[in-house]
Amino acid sequence: MTSKISDKSEIIGKVFLENWRVKERIDSGNNGVVYRASHIADEVDMDAACKLSPISGLREGWEEEVQKATMMDSHPRVVSIKDYTKVTIESDEYACVISEFVDGQSLQEYLNEKSDQITVSFVCSVAEAILDVLHGMEQRGINHNDLHPGNILLSKSDITLSDEPQVKITDFGIGNSYNSMEPKNDYAQLGDLVLNLLSTIDKSGLDTFDEYRIDFLIDEFVGKYIIEEDPIKGDYVQSPEKLLAKLRENQAKARERMSGSPEVKLKSPFDYLSCEQMGDSFELIERLYSRDFPGYGQLHTSTNTIVTGPRGCGKTTILMNMDLETKLETGQISSAEDIDYLATFYPCRDLYFAFHYMDDENPSQRNQDLLIHYFSVSMLKKFIYRIRMLRDELGRKVSDESVSLLEDRLSRAVREYSSPPAGTDVLEHITSVLDKEKSRINNTLRRGGSGFNDSARLMGIDSLPKICRELQNSISWLEGKPIFFLVDDYSLPKITKGMQKTLNDLALERWDQIYFKISTESIASFHPYDRSGKLLEESREYEVVDLASHFISNTDKRDKFLKDVLDTRLETTSGMNTMYDDIHDILGFRPYDSYNDLARQIRSDSEVNYAGFETLRDIFSGDISEMLRLVRGMFNEVGQKEDWEKGDVEIPIPAEKQDEIIKRYGGSFMNKIESIPENGERLREIAEVFGKRANYLLMNENSKNQSGNPPFQGFRIEIRDSFSFDSDEYLPEVLTALRRDTSKRPEKEEITEEAESIYNHLLQYGIFLLDTRGKSIRGGAVPRLYLRRLLLPKFNLTPSQRDNVSMEPAEFIYLLMNPDGYNASEFERSENESLSKYLDDIDENPE
Repeated sequence: MTSKISDKSEIIGKVFLENWRVKERIDSGNNGVVYRASHIADEVDMDAACKLSPISGLREGWEEEVQKATMMDSHPRVVSIKDYTKVTIESDEYACVISEFVDGQSLQEYLNEKSDQITVSFVCSVAEAILDVLHGMEQRGINHNDLHPGNILLSKSDITLSDEPQVKITDFGIGNSYNSMEPKNDYAQLGDLVLNLLSTIDKSGLDTFDEYRIDFLIDEFVGKYIIEEDPIKGDYVQSPEKLLAKLRENQAKARERMSGSPEVKLKSPFDYLSCEQMGDSFELIERLYSRDFPGYGQLHTSTNTIVTGPRGCGKTTILMNMDLETKLETGQISSAEDIDYLATFYPCRDLYFAFHYMDDENPSQRNQDLLIHYFSVSMLKKFIYRIRMLRDELGRKVSDESVSLLEDRLSRAVREYSSPPAGTDVLEHITSVLDKEKSRINNTLRRGGSGFNDSARLMGIDSLPKICRELQNSISWLEGKPIFFLVDDYSLPKITKGMQKTLNDLALERWDQIYFKISTESIASFHPYDRSGKLLEESREYEVVDLASHFISNTDKRDKFLKDVLDTRLETTSGMNTMYDDIHDILGFRPYDSYNDLARQIRSDSEVNYAGFETLRDIFSGDISEMLRLVRGMFNEVGQKEDWEKGDVEIPIPAEKQDEIIKRYGGSFMNKIESIPENGERLREIAEVFGKRANYLLMNENSKNQSGNPPFQGFRIEIRDSFSFDSDEYLPEVLTALRRDTSKRPEKEEITEEAESIYNHLLQYGIFLLDTRGKSIRGGAVPRLYLRRLLLPKFNLTPSQRDNVSMEPAEFIYLLMNPDGYNASEFERSENESLSKYLDDIDENPE
């Protein structure tokens, strides 16, 4: 909101809060006017900033927000607040805040006047300062809620030797965002701020050091760390201290990169726990990756594919290894004959940066058009870059006719395109133009400007496939090879339903020889609809490759893959003693003969140790990064780095040590579940209730039709009938039970929405893994839900898949809705009985 205060002389000289006389107007912003004021006492030589903001433009409860902000007064990077009150000027009410006077300018003014002086170091300094403030805010339990360039002040202090301006944060949470499209939180606003600053830097003049740092800031610092909200991803999530450490660590890595391509050696077997941390080190990506990954072969088929799997299973690594750039950089392609397909990798965080303000369900037509254009421009830029790489690396020619065809098609879709002077590398020129087009869209979205009203000059749904296919077919040595677009992390909620519906029209259409391979966190994070509302059907528009299903039942595949990944890391670690090159030798054998033996040990209350390589394999659900962290914990428990280098660690690692670490990590995973936004506590309760139920059955029941009467062993839920969350067949039973057991009086629609949301989160966060191959005891195919294997030791369960915990559909929905009140005995009945038999005393027609 723009201030309505007029610049009348009666404001100058007015005294506020008894002590502060207004001297001059110095600035105005979206929600107020700032004046310089001085203390009225002659003996007090002090200036202050006096900000007057219309009450109508402030958030409700602004006084409480200002009072909270005073908790940060002692922080050196925060503008301290001296006093505040409410005043009336010309019959309008204003908030009057007296604060420390900062002799300088706002970051927004600096951007407007000196954008050419923004450097990578400057951006890092601003980010460090804000993280420092966020740390102080975290300690005091407050948020800023309005981080933007206008609320960041730059002052040249006269008490320091630094030439860089001192960064100070002001206006804690009392106004509305400078942009009508409001980001979600302080971290999202910090990410947007960093990207805004980086967009002003001319990348063509950067040296190797800054090139690497700017890639890190965009792809990792903002793309992976800053915007992440899911605590399961790592301890860095919304932790200013950890994020600051990531930022500072990168500088050392950048200097290391300046010395040339690093040797493919690790300092520790547990370096690079995720693909993103490897950056553009293609040698590392290729070396630390196993092609024995179950399901890998299915991704090479000529069909649109949705790839799902538990978090940390390596979906990103798989796609990056298929990319042409990786294959060229690692020597997998040395001639055109080595090319099986033309694959281009694209991370969806790029979309999130540009469109994270976009309406979730129903984006405007203009935003839909811009989204298609932006995505197409991004993919086309990457595709042409890979054609350039092939041309240069293989010494093959791209004809003038091919280039002219590309320029002709491009000139119709990109308004700013014009042919370069003679002698220019046209493909390089085109990628530069497309990069500028992306920046133009970013600036339009960020600043709310226009410039894209002429829809005829935007790339449409079919532009990308047509241009790529025509270009490829015009190059004889690439003709006929399929094109794969590898789209990574296409996941709700960051890539919203509205965004997915829009892009699905392009990505899941059946194009000639062009296929999209799309990774998503789980099948629940993929929205299978197009813009018309049509359901996109599996096996028609796309195939699903669920990597989790390959890990659920195939013990041999899990064994081979896990051993291959861990042994490769041990062999690649610099200084690691050669006696520690086999993970099986390091962990030893499991301390029980069979799952039945383990179950009997649990039932007898004897001491049980979960240990040995077989146990590690059995608690592995495909979450390779989680397993690496777990094994790292075992290594650190028994020796330091130098002990492993000298050969001073005795192996196998003691079983009781392994057991302690495994159970600790299971508990840590449960704690992370609880901290998931919105439904974390409920998700943890569901996992605990089911784990305890499965343990109760192990302790008290035997498996049916098994010789020797072994204990019941099951860690999967098998629903006894196919069902949907909005089925009238089951919801009345759930409704009646909830009204009996809780104070809630939900409607059927509320149960449907809430239960389905909880179910999707169980899958999305990998608490349960879905296997659609299960069969109902009544003969119909129904899904099976497997508890994450990492949690089996926590609940004293075995990895045996012989038995299952079967549930009626109503019982399962009730578990999702009210795990605290779940009692399996209340749902025990014969096949044709209704739950309502037990609940007929409940009012069926509440008000």
